[in-house]
Amino acid sequence: MTLLTTLTAIFLAASGTLYVMQYFDQPAIPGYVLAGLLVAPLIDGAGLLGIAQVGILFLLFIFGLKFDPGEMSSVAQSTILAGLAQILVTGSIGYAVASQLGLGGFEALVLAVVSALSSTLIGLDLAEQEIHRRLLHGRLAESMHLVQDMLGLIVLAVLFASTPSGAVQAGVLSVAVILAALGLRRYVFPLLAGHIDYNAEILMLLGFSSLIGSVYIVQFLDLPLLIGAFAAGISAAKFPYNMELLDSLGSVKDFFAAIFFVTVGALVGIPSVLTGVIGVAVFFITTVLKPYIAAEIFKLLGYTDRASVLTGLSLSQVSELSLILVIQALTSGYIGTPVFDGVILGGVGSMFVSAYVKANEEWLYQQVSGDWHLTTSFGFTDHIVVIGGASAGRHAVKTLQRRATDQVVLVDNDAERLQWAQDMDGVSIVHGDIMNDDVVEAVGIGSADLVVSTALQGRVSDRVVEAASNDTVVYASTAQRAQALYDSGATVVLVPDIAVADILSEWLEDIDSHAGRTMLQEEGKALLRRMYPELENTKM
Repeated sequence: MTLLTTLTAIFLAASGTLYVMQYFDQPAIPGYVLAGLLVAPLIDGAGLLGIAQVGILFLLFIFGLKFDPGEMSSVAQSTILAGLAQILVTGSIGYAVASQLGLGGFEALVLAVVSALSSTLIGLDLAEQEIHRRLLHGRLAESMHLVQDMLGLIVLAVLFASTPSGAVQAGVLSVAVILAALGLRRYVFPLLAGHIDYNAEILMLLGFSSLIGSVYIVQFLDLPLLIGAFAAGISAAKFPYNMELLDSLGSVKDFFAAIFFVTVGALVGIPSVLTGVIGVAVFFITTVLKPYIAAEIFKLLGYTDRASVLTGLSLSQVSELSLILVIQALTSGYIGTPVFDGVILGGVGSMFVSAYVKANEEWLYQQVSGDWHLTTSFGFTDHIVVIGGASAGRHAVKTLQRRATDQVVLVDNDAERLQWAQDMDGVSIVHGDIMNDDVVEAVGIGSADLVVSTALQGRVSDRVVEAASNDTVVYASTAQRAQALYDSGATVVLVPDIAVADILSEWLEDIDSHAGRTMLQEEGKALLRRMYPELENTKM
């Protein structure tokens, strides 16, 4: 079968399975895997592996483009510690299991790496909304995947070195390439972007040039090409220039992601006994033990139960780097077919299940959240509860502090978003998750005179309306959801799209005249300064 025919079969099968998955309101990733199982007898797996590996280069490049040290700085130390600890623990378990199965030294190392790493492609795609909203567990998941990818790429370089001294050299060179990319990101790429006046077409060409150049450099250094692709993405990951590249590469990402998942599904065959045992072990370690271990580590680091559990659940799949590892190890003769087939079997199973883990993460969290309790009852009376310490919550607290005589209680599961309110008179802060029954009881949601939720998640709005006895202000994503919340007893329901449209219509009435424009500008500046006092001395 020619390459064109193979690709045609892949996309026809993927279109059919995705239609069925969408019809039954199911996740897309299992649909791709099912498509691979269906077309496996018809395609040339060996030839397709080359395309899949090229696709991983582009996918790693795109992930590198999304890298923002500033956004992750608040959780960097925790995720580095948690990432190292989780990789060490789960890797050791994978190595021990492999040894018990009688596998050789290199095969045991491969299973250790497979057990330790998680899929950035799947994990971040499933957590896209949480990352976009800068929720705590979204930031933790993004940073954990970054730590795992960096360590995984270095491990790939070290494992395939021919001598111990070569392994050390490969590790040092890999670190040097990544550090050089960070330097280019900070100093060189913004300078180039300024010189070309931020032209979108030239920016895209610069991005592709950095990808090709980085791949050539790492090939010259005898390092895995994946390191070059990831480093190229990091070097161009400077906001807002990277957004042009991400927009341009969106369709390329979808194309190669589809090929990757279908190819992985097509590699699954009828397992032998040893292959089946290895597959079950990989699946269990990846989908059960790794999330549990990661969640426990984050709890030890002081994170709330919910943030810890949801971050752990985002790691419940085998990494694409691990699949590249076993492909290269098999073609180089370092591992046998049973290990390769077992990793593919367990990896496909984990990728299939991961989408359903994400869809049911709240239910899973409720099942395991009994080991964390906020047992203190603060005894609040005649109080107002504000949920969420981001910009909307900050505005609500400051407004209520000026106008209300009641005590204001600010609740958030992200301690960083509570710091600004620590020294405010009449404001108490509670670090906890409002989805936890103990927190609801401790802050007195049921007895509060008013509960204001600035959280965008529908489940939080439902929880507030259910638990509160008096007035509530909550968010809804659609008019239909808003109507349902009103029917459940909500006092005020804010729909962002409707609110923005209403404000826009008012502004458009005033913007025609010079006086109106001046007034709008001054009101906007005053609002910014009121919300963010640090801008007071900034020229605006």
